[in-house]
Amino acid sequence: MHLEVNAERFAFQEWAGLLPGLRNIAVESRFTTTLDGPRTALATTLTLTSNGGDIRGAFTLDATAPGWRGTGAVDVRQVNLARWLNRPDRPSDITGHLAFDLDRKSTRLNSSHVSESRMPSSA
Repeated sequence: MHLEVNAERFAFQEWAGLLPGLRNIAVESRFTTTLDGPRTALATTLTLTSNGGDIRGAFTLDATAPGWRGTGAVDVRQVNLARWLNRPDRPSDITGHLAFDLDRKSTRLNSSHVSESRMPSSA
């Protein structure tokens, strides 16, 4: 499979009718992504810029695993959790690098990260 997507505008909440989990993500974004390879090992690149921060990275997805499985790494810049969690009382400014091994079926999460974050003085 080879798929390239370039979305000049993507509002997570507008897709909540199809994917209810997006209902509370108050993020407006644009992104480009490429998926290439078999469904068991989709080599994926992602560049997302948004009013909730920026994410750029490469990872491998297994779309055949129940739920899904992914391993890789992303760089994040100025991520504001208040937008992603729809919680204005939880502002953040997170910048760093995240390496992950995520299995949604077992909810097992193994990650290591090196990051810098700046929390508001009221946190």
